[in-house]
Amino acid sequence: MSEWFQTAFGKDYLNLYAHRDDSEAARVVDLILENTAVGPGARVLDAPCGAGRHLRAFEARGIKAFGFDLSPALLAQAKADGAPPLTLVRADLRALPFREESFDLVVNLFSSLGYFDTDEMNLSVLCNIVKLCRRGQWVVIDFMNSDFVRANLEAESSRVMPDGTAVRDRRWIGGTPERVNKQTAVRFPDGRDRTFDESVRLFSPDELKQALDRCGVNIEKEFGSYEGDRFTTSSKRSILMGRRQI
Repeated sequence: MSEWFQTAFGKDYLNLYAHRDDSEAARVVDLILENTAVGPGARVLDAPCGAGRHLRAFEARGIKAFGFDLSPALLAQAKADGAPPLTLVRADLRALPFREESFDLVVNLFSSLGYFDTDEMNLSVLCNIVKLCRRGQWVVIDFMNSDFVRANLEAESSRVMPDGTAVRDRRWIGGTPERVNKQTAVRFPDGRDRTFDESVRLFSPDELKQALDRCGVNIEKEFGSYEGDRFTTSSKRSILMGRRQI
């Protein structure tokens, strides 16, 4: 049986989430560059990179950006949109295709952790990502704030897209340790039906800090939004920036 992330991020995903645009990516990239020692000419890895919107923002600011993702559809979109062409590789988070200490900055953005069933595997993935960063250089994690999610999770919602596609989302938190789950039921204009499942470990900010510490990262800065707001329990995001020490 395939894992949910092996099938969820296809062409239909790109159409359903087209509102995740380049302006949002530019805000988080600007926040990162303003708060780290990373500048033009540096090498950054986006792990995973999705359709490449953050890579394009880094490249526009003079950063040499590299990305990998498991989804052929997302990589194809990243390649099509890249100008100049982006450096992209297809790979699984559990088998990273780069040498250790290859980058000046490694980023994991938009809650792209916690995909796997066990905390042991999720921690292993995080530590392997960290090892790709040079010692003394920066690692950035951007994750949903668990307190905000618990307080604001919308159990059900529905929408109709401009092309007539009907979308209904159902969301819930469950399991031990907790995971935030989403099931998306889609009816396309041609009558085709499809269901997408997503399930991500709901790490608290403290759990993320502890995990980064175990992976040898000394956290220096913390933010609660892409605009650089101070983190509070009501913040939407938990954005952690630190340097790899070991």
